[in-house]
Amino acid sequence: MTLISATNLRHQFLAQAQQNLQQFFKNNKIAKITIIVTNKTTVTNHYLQVKQKLFARFNIVTKIIDYSQDNEIAIYRDYQKLLKNPEIQGVFIELPLRADLSAKEFFSYLPISKDVEGLGYQNLALIATKQEKQAVLASTAHACLLLMQTQISSLKAKKIALIGAGQTVGRPLLQLLLNRNATVFICDEYTKDLTNDPASNLESGTIYSGNLSNDALTEGQVALDEEFNWLFTTIR
Repeated sequence: MTLISATNLRHQFLAQAQQNLQQFFKNNKIAKITIIVTNKTTVTNHYLQVKQKLFARFNIVTKIIDYSQDNEIAIYRDYQKLLKNPEIQGVFIELPLRADLSAKEFFSYLPISKDVEGLGYQNLALIATKQEKQAVLASTAHACLLLMQTQISSLKAKKIALIGAGQTVGRPLLQLLLNRNATVFICDEYTKDLTNDPASNLESGTIYSGNLSNDALTEGQVALDEEFNWLFTTIR
């Protein structure tokens, strides 16, 4: 089993971000990002603190809009006004949304120019139609893709089992992999677990779902864990 370290890639990302922002600041501009929160939990608060700390490191001004106590109609109305505000350069929608709110109402109207995380439907449509150069790639999914490519230069015809088809990572990553002509197997909470050598069964199109252990991997395979969910990539 090969364990992939993202440390070097992370340093490259941070250096590139710093360089891009320096160019942005030369024009006496102020980078402003609005973070929308609809579901205040301990986990959400933790991620907000992490994001604010990182943005502050690059002198990016952040504003948190807390919709956790507002009614549904008022939230959608205010959100539409927010998107039209020229002073707001980027919008980050903190997931998960409150249970009574619709992701469609948030992501279908989010313009590409303000879609910080690349999860808006306009961006995802461009990726699905192989127009990645015009899109903002979903950040975590893109990072996973680049991390895979540190281990193999071409994903064409490679068999990849993707565990987790969530909105933030799994689904965007699926499209990125398909655009590179990979053969992708998807599994989620409805996929039945396999008990006997699940990884090798990918030859017959069977997918393993559940916790991974060393026994689930064979020589020559690569496992990538993006922290929140397992992404199990089988490369042969």
